[in-house]
Amino acid sequence: MLRITKCALLIVVALSLVWDGGSAHAAGYNRAGTAAAPELLIPVGARDMALGGASIANTSGIESLHWNPAGFARGRARASAMFSTMTYIADINVHYVAVGTRFEGLGSVGVTLKALDLGDIPITTRSQPDGTGGTF
Repeated sequence: MLRITKCALLIVVALSLVWDGGSAHAAGYNRAGTAAAPELLIPVGARDMALGGASIANTSGIESLHWNPAGFARGRARASAMFSTMTYIADINVHYVAVGTRFEGLGSVGVTLKALDLGDIPITTRSQPDGTGGTF
């Protein structure tokens, strides 16, 4: 009886995968190639950037809040902070701040903030597509 139940379950799962396989696109076809929040993928921290993210599994300390937040608990410092500024593609400035602390017997708390600075953007209108002279 148990063998028949397992076989029936396997057939139902296989049929559901085959039958419903064509409509398993969450975003739909009109959004192919798009992603949400790509700015979160901008790397921070000189050591892990130099290693190309290869040290994600064993990174520790405040730098790990971006790459692997669980690694923050393995850090040795009781309290730590990291401040970083870099120029990214197309003169976009990336500012990053991370602050964290460990509480004995309670756990660890960390907070990060990443801000992108695009600089001054010229104001354009339909009648003045080359710009009005103002920026925002």
